[in-house]
Amino acid sequence: MKKTLFVCGLLILGYTQYSYAKDQPEFIETVELNRKTNSLEFKDILKGIYAQKIVNNQHYDSEGDFKPYAKTVFYDVAAQEQQLVLMHPVVSYKNSAGEVRYFVLLEKLTMSSTGFIKSCNACSAKADFLIFKKQESGGFYLINYQLNVDDLPGGAGRLKLDIKQIRKNMQPVGKDIIGSYFIGYYTGAGGEAGSEWYSLFLPEQGKIQVVEIGMAGHDSSSFYADRPEHTSVTTSILKILPNDQSYYPIEIIYKTLSGEKEKATFEKSHFIFDSKTNVYIEKKLGNLKN
Repeated sequence: MKKTLFVCGLLILGYTQYSYAKDQPEFIETVELNRKTNSLEFKDILKGIYAQKIVNNQHYDSEGDFKPYAKTVFYDVAAQEQQLVLMHPVVSYKNSAGEVRYFVLLEKLTMSSTGFIKSCNACSAKADFLIFKKQESGGFYLINYQLNVDDLPGGAGRLKLDIKQIRKNMQPVGKDIIGSYFIGYYTGAGGEAGSEWYSLFLPEQGKIQVVEIGMAGHDSSSFYADRPEHTSVTTSILKILPNDQSYYPIEIIYKTLSGEKEKATFEKSHFIFDSKTNVYIEKKLGNLKN
């Protein structure tokens, strides 16, 4: 009898999950350049760029966490997963020719079949990056995009791309490339806190991408709370160094206070982007005098 009840329970759970998945509209991305949207509101981007619409019968857990965002739920056929799609605030900027462009970030959180966000510590979300140009006759058309980007800083199922930092730090990052930089934070074992610097490249042709630069900071004070002589706290300041190269070098100055020392130490590094390997190469320039 118990075995029969267990099997019935599994069948009901399976049917519930299947019904939930089928409740959501299927989402197959068929984005193309030069598609037009009447505005940069979420509903118009979905309609004009993705040929989709916001669904009213959304079902997902922790809805309160996502109130600031325009959002919808899709069942992504290609990825065979349900996604909660969040639109972040639009960032306007000027390209290398001084023309206004608009950067749109759509964060795509993976959901279980019952509506729970997959939120393990190491889990991140995917993202779609879109760049728009405004038409003189009205509306906006898509001039570049990158879909389902998954190698991004994140944790607990969410992205760690800070739109406020991205907007604040928008500037030329190469001879003909506009972009930005930001810090992504994480917490390690035992409460150790760390952070990394990242670059965002926004070319009008080619790959829109986020690339890790190097360490931004580290704080072991929580881990060594009972042994303060072993603690170290590192912070840093980043500066882009314009030159005639395709990608500008980056300078980072690190300040470290170790243990119970009263004076901090300072170090400088330059980071050069290698477009062939798609990574930044660090060149340490040694200690700086206090």
